[in-house]
Amino acid sequence: MATFLNKAHFFYRKNSVSLRRKKAKKKPRRVFLFEQTILFSKPGANSSSPSFEYKASMKMSDIGLTETVGDNLCKFLIWYRKQKSKNTIILEAKSEGVKAEWVHEIRSLLEVQATRLRERLASQRSVDSLATPTPGVVIKTDVKPTRRQKSEP
Repeated sequence: MATFLNKAHFFYRKNSVSLRRKKAKKKPRRVFLFEQTILFSKPGANSSSPSFEYKASMKMSDIGLTETVGDNLCKFLIWYRKQKSKNTIILEAKSEGVKAEWVHEIRSLLEVQATRLRERLASQRSVDSLATPTPGVVIKTDVKPTRRQKSEP
């Protein structure tokens, strides 16, 4: 089950390298932060009850974080680590406090994931080193039984 961590309203702007060089419009988004995922939604049209329309999500293991964007103290940047594309998402919080809280939570999640990955890799390396024979040692796997072993019941 996914662990819910936070939600907030942001202005969202997706930047990508394009030939048009137009500045993307800011769009209001409700952003939900989970341990493994960050989810972007659009406020629903129904004003009588809160509703949201799913727009996008990203695995936390796939993102990087830039804590400051330009001179605006309320903006931060999320970018794809595993893709070579220049796609980025600029999030603008309503206040510096909201931004600081989100940056802290995202940074903490990324640090925990990096630690887990390092531990997994170290564990895998130790298992691999046990399976790798020592140089100069020959292990014979085609040993045939001797005559005495054949005659014994």
